[in-house]
Amino acid sequence: MYTPDHFESQDSALEMLRRHGFGVLVSAGQEDLHTTHLPYWVSGDGKIIEVHMARANSHWQFLETHPACRLVVQGDHAYVSPSWYATAKSVPTWNYEAVHVDATAELVRDPEEIWGMVSRMSDLFEEAESSWAYSALPESMRSPLLNAIVGVRLQINRGHAKQKLSQNRSHADRRRVAEELRKRGDCSLADRMLGLIED
Repeated sequence: MYTPDHFESQDSALEMLRRHGFGVLVSAGQEDLHTTHLPYWVSGDGKIIEVHMARANSHWQFLETHPACRLVVQGDHAYVSPSWYATAKSVPTWNYEAVHVDATAELVRDPEEIWGMVSRMSDLFEEAESSWAYSALPESMRSPLLNAIVGVRLQINRGHAKQKLSQNRSHADRRRVAEELRKRGDCSLADRMLGLIED
């Protein structure tokens, strides 16, 4: 990922992975390119990412023989108008956060292991007050569900995070951009920009 020095992330790749939860798994061979959009769970030590995909998706079969892969996570992002700067003699741009994780994939076929994976993921994303849980599903639903998916465990080899948040502009321009983004509902991105200025 092309990253000029001023756009290097102040947050670690792990911090940004935990902040989001959905990415694109990419695998490439000499003639094949596979991409799958999926949610993920990150282990407490930050060394493992767990995902699962439909058994009908041929991507997992490709991973069996080509385990090297990359998870691409697109964070918050938004258009930035030059009209928001002190002088409009500029051009439009796009502010964003992104994480790339290079990993080695291992397939998980054991139903109990896969059950643990989907349970951990649902526990992560379900609200604390939610009354829904995988453990409450009847056996009649559990077996067909597990037969329809394949677990994939990603051993993280390297992570790279990028934050392109107007760091190449003056503090005044950065504040103006953050204020405009907040007006448009992009509050997370605005907060991240202001946090970098205050640091």
